[in-house]
Amino acid sequence: MDQADSLRQLVRSQGRNDVGVVVSKKEANTRIIAVTSGKGGVGKSNLSLNLGLAIAKSQAKKVLILDADFGTANVDILMGVFPKYNISNVIYDQIPIEEVIVEGPYGVKVLPGVSGVAQLTSLTENQKQFFFEQLELYQDKHHPDIIIIDTGAGVGNTVMNFLLSADEVIVVLTAEPTSLSDSYAVIKTLHQYNSEMKVSIIANMVNSENEALKVYSLLQNVCSKFLAKSIEYLGHVSASKTLCSAVREQRPVLVNYPNATVSYEIIKLAKKIVSIDPAGKKSFSNFFSLATKYFGWND
Repeated sequence: MDQADSLRQLVRSQGRNDVGVVVSKKEANTRIIAVTSGKGGVGKSNLSLNLGLAIAKSQAKKVLILDADFGTANVDILMGVFPKYNISNVIYDQIPIEEVIVEGPYGVKVLPGVSGVAQLTSLTENQKQFFFEQLELYQDKHHPDIIIIDTGAGVGNTVMNFLLSADEVIVVLTAEPTSLSDSYAVIKTLHQYNSEMKVSIIANMVNSENEALKVYSLLQNVCSKFLAKSIEYLGHVSASKTLCSAVREQRPVLVNYPNATVSYEIIKLAKKIVSIDPAGKKSFSNFFSLATKYFGWND
């Protein structure tokens, strides 16, 4: 039996969203949003970063971005910072998380990722214990309102682990047919594990809102027909030379070009995301307890 089969059986055996995690008695005020995509090159990480900044700036929320794209982690590069440490140093070197997290514009905190690590499956008990203790200490001290998990692209086990462990999933796609089909593959795979997971989409790099709505309609029709699942449309971000310039400058577009159309579109998305506050949020420690089960980090 491979890991995917084990995950599916675990989810089904425990019911919809209950996978046997003992929920902390502390109030779960942290909302955990996983941002993913069916394929690379759709602007997912850039959008994750700027959404986090927009939520912090326009909605006055405490935001932590976890760069969980272990293949090509690059949130720090997009922000123009060069951290001394990354998430692997917390796990393997027991560097305190306070020394690893870097601060970006508007008070947004970023836990930098590490590239070239396919899966984190060979942790010792001491490594696990230190990692989780550090995360719980961070939550107790800083009380983040929203954690944005920038996952890798595709339907690999590591991506699914993070998607299943979050409160909700946002899929970023473009109008390209390949992006549309790969996004459906992600939603379908996620649906097989947890049919109740809330899934929303953002159409990125589109030419108009009409094009974005067309993309959403096509995807919604397929999901409704073959999965009997409804997905939500959050909005769109236009194709923009300004956004491309910001990437080259290694500065978030919200910072360098706050009055650009694309910045207003991202702020509009942030307001909509914050306005939809789901029930049943997990605490920070509950998220990683759940991830522990999915990653196979159990005793």
